Amino acid sequence: GIRPHHIRPRAARDDAVPIAGRVLVTELSGSESVVHFDVEGGTWVSQSLGIHPFEVGETAQLFIDTSQCLYFDPDGRRIDA
Repeated sequence: GIRPHHIRPRAARDDAVPIAGRVLVTELSGSESVVHFDVEGGTWVSQSLGIHPFEVGETAQLFIDTSQCLYFDPDGRRIDA
């Protein structure tokens, strides 16, 4: 699992993993940007500080901070990475 604030429009670390998704919804909430996007039929959400202009329908590249990923076994128990 990954939390929305660990998916960013710019790489926060050198080992961040890029993903491309089609923008579904964009929200500006004060000093944060929230972007909902489709990745291979699944909806992902990015939440980041700052104003990041994305257009609905465009393909955007976002970056996953893999150091913050959470891993689970088939029974739902967390696995230490």
